[in-house]
Amino acid sequence: MYGFEHAASAILSTHYHFGIQNQMMSCLSGIDIACLDAIGKMLSLPVVKLLGGPARDRLPIYASGGYFTEKPEKDFPEQLERLRVSGVKRAKIKIGAGPQCDRERVSIARKVLGDDTGIIVDANGNYTYDEALESMRRIADYGIEWYEEPLPPLNFDG
Repeated sequence: MYGFEHAASAILSTHYHFGIQNQMMSCLSGIDIACLDAIGKMLSLPVVKLLGGPARDRLPIYASGGYFTEKPEKDFPEQLERLRVSGVKRAKIKIGAGPQCDRERVSIARKVLGDDTGIIVDANGNYTYDEALESMRRIADYGIEWYEEPLPPLNFDG
């Protein structure tokens, strides 16, 4: 695009054996952002213009909650209740401990949050392809808005 793709590729290939997750990708992302920002300043353009312009003028938001804790029977419904009371229109909860557990958590979330709140789930890349599909089948009846990160980032075949 602007000539720094080669630089990012060179950094990535040079450090390949150190792994391409976590801090390595964070550093590359920071370099990419800094390069775009510098080019935008040189051209007196906002970065959004460098990337092709805004796709929309509004973005839906969500609140995260429903994390795994040591006492999920107590903590999970309480976290969901705080989200409900806050009035959010969409809530993202954590799943990924197994398809049956996913169904139980989503069922509780739907009961606490009600039908007017969109539910988003995040499995944090915990599943194989088959496990992800089974999880999706088990929660399909609950009107999930999207299913985030069912597979690990490097599971290209999945």
